[in-house]
Amino acid sequence: MNSNHSYRTGLRPGRKPQSGFTLVELITVILILGVLAAVALPRFADLQGKAREAKVKAIAGSIRATTGLVKASAMANSVSCAAATGTTVSLEGLSVALNHCYPQALGSFTTGVLAAANVNAADGWAVDGTDGGAAAA
Repeated sequence: MNSNHSYRTGLRPGRKPQSGFTLVELITVILILGVLAAVALPRFADLQGKAREAKVKAIAGSIRATTGLVKASAMANSVSCAAATGTTVSLEGLSVALNHCYPQALGSFTTGVLAAANVNAADGWAVDGTDGGAAAA
């Protein structure tokens, strides 16, 4: 038996099998990739802004949690919450000044609620104003 018959392989005598892609297939793939890029690109374009927003929210959550811990520590130590200033509690080995059982804004990264919440200038934060509010740099 001879297995080189052209009707079995589907080829005409003297023709090579097709290799590669046709122009229509290539254009179709390029169009599909273009449409996907046009739809997906706007969703991922503002990732840096979203990352900054997430960082600010994380720091704010850390400060809120630390504030709650400071108040709970003050109440557990029977600190008078009527006193506006002059009392302190120790949190994580740091002395935190109180104002009616809440941390007093001192405007420093080395003392107070910012130090207890592990917020520091090395992460790009700066203290804004005299009230001790933290602002992203």
